[in-house]
Amino acid sequence: MKKVLLVLGFLSICLVPAKAQLLGLEAGAYGSYWKPKDLDEGHGGGIVARGQIFGFFGLDGRVGYFKFDDPSVDMVPMEVTAMLRFPFPLVSPFVGIGGGYYQFSGEKGFSLDDSTGYFGAAGLDVTLGDLRVFFEWRYQSLEAEVDKTGGGYVRGQDLDFSGNGFTLGVTYFF
Repeated sequence: MKKVLLVLGFLSICLVPAKAQLLGLEAGAYGSYWKPKDLDEGHGGGIVARGQIFGFFGLDGRVGYFKFDDPSVDMVPMEVTAMLRFPFPLVSPFVGIGGGYYQFSGEKGFSLDDSTGYFGAAGLDVTLGDLRVFFEWRYQSLEAEVDKTGGGYVRGQDLDFSGNGFTLGVTYFF
């Protein structure tokens, strides 16, 4: 009986940090690059909150700001991702699917309707103490309809924001 209690005590002490990182919440910031089909490349960043719900399953929520050129478009994405994370001590790969609501504003005389979209993602988390650095690739599927003519686009025409993106971010465990 003493051996069983000793082993259980040892395991509980060893697993406390792992449990905090697997089940805890983390928050941080990220920077991204995005190349949509119909526009020049975009750059942006934002804030992120992530949490491991149970087992390998987690959620990621983000709010950001992106700027695209030709035509000049500003975008505020609000996104949620369901993640499948494979937790290893230092480097943990993950995959995810998600969706979001995207608010747009354009250059003078040109605007886009707000839209919804979805994406698939894959990446790596690198855990360094209470910090986690993540690198992510994602393919975004998103179209926005031109609301006001401008930039060579006609009202009712769809701009295709679908394309590849890359993100680098840092989060802190609570």
